[in-house]
Amino acid sequence: GYHLIYVIVGDGKRKHLIKKMAEDLDLQDSVYLLGRKKHEDALELLLASDVAFYSLKKGDPQSKHAIGTKVYEYIGCKLPILAIADDGSAISNFINKWGIGYFLSWNSLEGIDDALKELLDSQRFKDNLNNNYQYFIEIFDRNLGIDFLYKEIIDFSNSKS
Repeated sequence: GYHLIYVIVGDGKRKHLIKKMAEDLDLQDSVYLLGRKKHEDALELLLASDVAFYSLKKGDPQSKHAIGTKVYEYIGCKLPILAIADDGSAISNFINKWGIGYFLSWNSLEGIDDALKELLDSQRFKDNLNNNYQYFIEIFDRNLGIDFLYKEIIDFSNSKS
């Protein structure tokens, strides 16, 4: 009952594999491989989307502490996120803590249909994004980190004088 269109931006090494898989599954009319896009164009596509998809390599050594930049872009576009990663990863903890999407572990992929339906049908994820948006903007503001570093360097320099 859902008409889903999967838009893939980028020229990753799996592009041809994804294209072949879409053809094998007879999904060419639902999967669009757009190739490399300027950042502004990619953001326009995100703003026109209903859900964002994020996967992190199984066993990724950074998964416990790092969250990919794409996640911040998804949050900036107020998109609920369907994430697939290892249990206990930073992204799974973040999504679950704030209720801004649905997380599946690599061991529970059979739940992907239900997760996607819930993301599309429930307003709760969008509400959580909207209600916490200003907070997210503040905590992920890179300029705050730069300003803090500058202040620390100045304070350190002054203490040595």
